[in-house]
Amino acid sequence: MKVQTAYSTDWETKVPVGLAGTARPIGGYYYGPDEVYAGIYNSQGKLEKTVKLEKTSGDRNTATWELPEVQVESESGKKYKSRKYFTSVNAPDGEYVVRISTSAAGMNGLQACITKKVEIYGSMYDDVQNLRNTK
Repeated sequence: MKVQTAYSTDWETKVPVGLAGTARPIGGYYYGPDEVYAGIYNSQGKLEKTVKLEKTSGDRNTATWELPEVQVESESGKKYKSRKYFTSVNAPDGEYVVRISTSAAGMNGLQACITKKVEIYGSMYDDVQNLRNTK
């Protein structure tokens, strides 16, 4: 999951900066969100978890946010790192809702709230994409 935020403003951009005896911006400087969260709701509408996303690129105005990197160890002891969210093995099948929200940004405390849906069927034990037929 990748979330991209973009914030722009022309707040006091016409005020010169650094010139002696001229006006200066007195309203302050404003930026995009400092935090982005993903609330994950199961197929029955219950909140499973709220995950704080990590900024993986960008600056204070335009940024890309992703799930935090998790480390998983296989049965053979090999360790893997990936940016995934794992549901419970017993999690009910169906449509999961992911609500993306941001911290307040800009002069007026703007916030974003975006909803996406994901369909989940079965568990990781039902997956067969790693099995190959060597005929």
